[in-house]
Amino acid sequence: MHVIPKPREVYHREGQCFLSPPIKVYSRGLREVIVKSLEEELQFWRLRYTMSELEEADIIVLIEKDYENYLSEHSIIVPERIGLEGYVIDIRLKKVYVVAKSQLGIFYGIQTLRQMIEVSNGVLILPCLLIIDYPQFKSRGFTDDISRGPVPRLQFVERVVKILAEHKMNAFTHYMELHALKFPSHPDTTWQDYLTPGEVKAIAELCKEYFIDYFPSIQSFGHSRILLSKPEYLHLAEFPGSSLLSPVKPEVYEFLRDIYRDVCRLYGSKYFNINCDETGDLGKGASRELCKEVGEGAVYLAHILKLREILRDLGKIPMMWGDMVLKYKEIIEKIPRDIVILNWNYSARDSFDHLIEPLWRYG
Repeated sequence: MHVIPKPREVYHREGQCFLSPPIKVYSRGLREVIVKSLEEELQFWRLRYTMSELEEADIIVLIEKDYENYLSEHSIIVPERIGLEGYVIDIRLKKVYVVAKSQLGIFYGIQTLRQMIEVSNGVLILPCLLIIDYPQFKSRGFTDDISRGPVPRLQFVERVVKILAEHKMNAFTHYMELHALKFPSHPDTTWQDYLTPGEVKAIAELCKEYFIDYFPSIQSFGHSRILLSKPEYLHLAEFPGSSLLSPVKPEVYEFLRDIYRDVCRLYGSKYFNINCDETGDLGKGASRELCKEVGEGAVYLAHILKLREILRDLGKIPMMWGDMVLKYKEIIEKIPRDIVILNWNYSARDSFDHLIEPLWRYG
């Protein structure tokens, strides 16, 4: 059995379950996206199906109280941490049961079932087994950088969102530098291709439908060369030609406050990634004297705290990359605990402990 991600507990039984069309499905009170997901899989295999009563059904989906009753009646013991995202799949010789506490758990159970389906001579075939599954990680996310190439259209994003949901990912973001989104308060920041407010709203609604948290990721310190090359925004740069928003210019924070307000009107997520990675130009221009006086780390921290205040007023939880925090280790213990620190790396490694442990020690 090949399922991604691999279920936590799988107990194999002898035999296989053979279901001949029309396949009878029983479900009650499920969100449309869940029913549609199962229907699409059966249609892909050209298997006729019909909705039926419980007693006649081949595939039975049970939720909430029916889930608890099923586990009790069949003496199935699940760990407490199964939570609302967990589910149980119980495949017997003539019946398939997908049961969970919540709509989300059922959705994930259906995604696992879809990957297991085989068809031969028009008959659906499944292995007889018991699956008890729940996530290892609370947040399972994917980032798509749209600042350095073609900006995806909605049709493509819809495909991406469905693939993420099918593999039980629950977080998604488009990394955007300040030219990649048309901000209503500053519509002149864009360059070539970009997302519009209407497109962002549509993506947010789509992600919500598929149980995915679509959160903003707006570069808010470095990596701003395209914006800062525009005559209207030259005055915000650390120095002419710099890619850094200068932390000693009050206009920078007026600008960021404007665009943060714009962004927060588009996204429903409680999180907001301010990025602030790779700030190599810090201390090389307008902020040179202040950095000499108090240190680059202190100037970097002051910038982060100002952005945190803006987002706190907007009711958002800030996220940021941790590379500069690791560079300026003296500020680690001064980072407020309500900021979520993220880490990135350019290549695969056997372990990322060297990026995680210094931050983990400070909670």
